[in-house]
Formats: sequence, structure tokens, C-alpha cells
Amino acid sequence: MSPEELAAEYHAAARAAHARAVFHAAQGDVPGALAEEAQAVRLAPSDPELRLAYAQRLAEIGRVRDAEAFLRGASERFGPTPGEQLLTARLDFLAGRLDAAERGAKAALAADSSRAEAWELRGRIALQHDQPETALDALEHAAALGADAADLDELRAACEAKLGRSEAAAQRLERVLDADPGRLEARRALATILRQLGRTTDARTLLRQALEVAPDDPDAVELALESFVEAGDLDGAANMLAPYYRSGSLGPRLQYLYGRVLLQQDHWSAADSVLRPLATLEGVRGIESLLGDIAVRAGHTAEARAHYRRAIDQQPGDCTPAASLALLVVQEQRRIRDAGGTPSDSLQTEFDAALKTAERGAGERDYRCHLLLGLAYTSARRFADALPHLEATLELDPDDADAMFNLAMAHQELGHYDQALALARQLLERHPDNAAAMNFVGYALAERGSDLQTGERLIRAALVKEPNNGYFVDSLGWVLYQKGEFRAAAAALERAVRLLKEHDALVLEHLGDAYVRIGRFEAAKRAYQKSHDLDTSRAALTEKLADVESHLQKH
Repeated sequence: MSPEELAAEYHAAARAAHARAVFHAAQGDVPGALAEEAQAVRLAPSDPELRLAYAQRLAEIGRVRDAEAFLRGASERFGPTPGEQLLTARLDFLAGRLDAAERGAKAALAADSSRAEAWELRGRIALQHDQPETALDALEHAAALGADAADLDELRAACEAKLGRSEAAAQRLERVLDADPGRLEARRALATILRQLGRTTDARTLLRQALEVAPDDPDAVELALESFVEAGDLDGAANMLAPYYRSGSLGPRLQYLYGRVLLQQDHWSAADSVLRPLATLEGVRGIESLLGDIAVRAGHTAEARAHYRRAIDQQPGDCTPAASLALLVVQEQRRIRDAGGTPSDSLQTEFDAALKTAERGAGERDYRCHLLLGLAYTSARRFADALPHLEATLELDPDDADAMFNLAMAHQELGHYDQALALARQLLERHPDNAAAMNFVGYALAERGSDLQTGERLIRAALVKEPNNGYFVDSLGWVLYQKGEFRAAAAALERAVRLLKEHDALVLEHLGDAYVRIGRFEAAKRAYQKSHDLDTSRAALTEKLADVESHLQKH
């Protein structure tokens, strides 16, 4: 047999192996298909189509590095073909090596400018480089050469959106979904554009319709969940997910999201039963932190601390569990002090370590992290440290009433009275029924001794909403004191002290001040002494005690 005949026989055998690979792949036999493709390449290594088929098969089953190594070796031995250059460029693109991908796509087009896939890849790369005009031009070339219209329309819609042509982008995506309602990424992209156009109801409807198209697709379930959460309809979200959970068809991610929804609804026991099984799974992050939140709500402090510590070990760069632990520990310190005890040094060490870890992981856009850190520093009465975190929470969510109130309180404690009052008034303008804001403004006016009628009206309005709030009752007592109605002030402040179980130093000090004004110096001494026991740092309180002692000695 001549060399030419032998080569032809080998080539025929290689082609037969490739045909068997195609058959195996159609039957779902991936290992069999790969083995046949490898055999084809061994029999006819110089055949570029067989080499490309083998490299593609490697890439399809996730052996990307093997595919890249094979393509490099083939290129060095035989020189790259346009097809191999294009596949290498696509692998570079998927790996995020955009410059290498761009060079490869250009080389493939230079060798054969009629390849639609190369033009499409060039468009994708330009889109990633934030060059929508260039991307759109490349995608139009791909369309003219017969590339898949739906894929191109999704990409062209992204270009239109980047160019500010939202209506055109929406129309393209609507055409895609009319032709194939099951394209979930197109559905998500269209919902984003509809929100930008102010059509939020249409966006939510579009997302919920994903379940009608693909009720068993986890991505469709997640799209529908997104619409419920965006609308603030936690009941709807929970009701949608519950049947999937009961049937055991929720994957780990959706089960995690279901647990979070239940936790937001304050169904912490149900959330615990949903989330706890996930704690033992590899690759599911954030479970220990949520279990810590659940334990806090159940009043199981030691268990919560253990969960937060495990969360910190699992995710050392995540601020949230460390900040949650810091807040929990400082609250535990306060509870011990309120009960008349002295917190251990180990608690303070744990608090400092948790804060240090949380600060390292605090991202600029992490609302929950900054909120927790702000609350932790506030609880520790480190208001200067709390201030930047509370400012960050308000910047991230300017309509958050709690963020605005906490920031106002921090400014008040730091003596920034004008800023505190301005923030409280702003809060009251936005949320006129907010009882805490009413009380804050009323108390701030009382502290300044100005516009006391308005201050009293606001405080009484707050008390209508929360009649047994000890701090609101203290504010009423203080505004009455400032108005010179000392007996009425003392009566209100006595009630405030009872409601707060004698655990607030400032309220006790206010009561002592009122007692002095009505001549009850022994009672004033007792109130000042209790206040001093709770907070020994107040120099003014020491002076008041000395004045009362002096008066009692003279009389």
C-alpha cells in the first residue's frame, strides 16, 4: 500500500471516528463522544476540522484549560486556522481576557471576514469595553452574514440601552420574547429597561410571567421572586415559594432566598427550619449569619454569637457577621450594666475584635454593613465613630426614616444641635406620622428653650401613638420643666422613670432637676445618685449632687 493510500485510509478512519462521536453526543454519551474525537485527531492530526471538533468538545464539557493547551499545540505545529483562532478568542473572552480575545477575533476576521461568529464575538468584546457604537456595527455585520437573530437582538438591545435609546432596546427585546418567551435573560434585561422607562408595573408583570413559561426553571422562579420583593410583597413571595419548598424542588440558592423572605416577615422559626439544613452544604454562603439573626430574635444570645463567629470564619472578608456580632456584644454589655453588673473584659475584647474585622470588610455600597456598624458604635456611645457609617446609610437610601433618625441622634449626642434638628425636621416633613421624629423635634426645641408650644404639641402627638414610651414621657416632662410647670414636669418624669425601670441616667437627672425646683431635695439627691451610678462620667451631675448635699446640710 502506497503512502498516499495509507494516509487516505487513516483519514477515512478518522472521519468515521468523528461520525461516531457525533452519534454518541446525540445519545448523551459525553465520555464516548470525547474518546472518539480524540481518536479522530490521533488518526488525522493535520485535519483542521477534526482538531476544531475535538477542541470544541473539550470546551463544551468544561475542560477549558485542556482545550486551550490543545489549540496552542496545534497552532505551533500546523499554524492556526481561522476556526481555531476564533475558538481560542472565544475561550479568552469567557475567561475575561478581553485584549487577547480581541486580537484573536481580529485575526480570524483578517483570515476570513465572512465568519458571522467572529463578527458577533467582536461585537460582544466591544460591548464589554463599553463601546456600544462599535459593538452595534460589528453585530450588524454578523446579522447580515446569518448569525442567530435572537442572540443578536439581545446584544443589540444592550447596545441601544447603553446609547440611551431605551425605547428601541425595549422593542428589540419584546420581539425576542414574542418569538421565544423562554429566553429568561432577555426577560430580565427588558424588565430593567421598563423600570428605567418608569413602567415598573409592566416590569413586575413581565418577571412574574416567567413562571407561566417555565414553572420548573429555577431561574424563572428567581425572576418571579425578584418582582415580588421589588414590590415589597413579601407575602406574595412566600406564597409563591412555599409549594416549591414543600415539594422539595427548591435548590439551595432559592431555599436560601425563601429563608430570607420568611425572616423579613418575622417568621423566624419557619426561617430557621428552612435555612438550617443549608448550613452543612458546601458553597452556600451567608447561612450562619442568618441563623445568628434568627437566634437573636429568639433571645438565644450565646447561640447567636456562635453562629456569627462561624460566619466570620467562613467569610473573613464579609462585614455583616462581624458587625452583627459587635452589635450583639455591646447590647449584652448594656444588659449586664442595666442589671447592676459589670461586663467582663473578654466581652470588650470580643467587641473590639468584631469591630476591627467589620471595618476591614466594609464596602462603600454595603448598606447593611454600615447600618450595623453605626448601630454598634451608637450603642457603645462612640458617636463620632458612628457618624460616617450612619451618613453612608442615609446616602445609600435617602428615604430611609431609621437611617435619618439615627444620624440625627448621633449629631445630637455630639453637640451638633443645629444639624440634628435640621435632620429631624427633614424626617418629619417626609414622614409626618413618624412618632420618633415628632418626639425628637419636640425634645430638641425643649432643650433650646425655644418654641415650647410647638415642642409640647409634637411630643403629645407622639404620645398619642405610643403612650407608654418612657422616652416620649421624659420629653413631655422636660418641655413642661422648660415652661416652668415644675410640678407637672415632676409627675411626668416620675412616670418616665418607672416606664424605663430606672435604667436611664439622663431621665433620672431630669427628675432630680424637677425635684429641686419644687423643693424636694432628698428625692432629688436619690434621683441624682441613681443617675450617677449609671453614668459616672457626667461632671455636671457631680456638681448637682454637691449642690443638693450642701442645701440639705444647711437646712
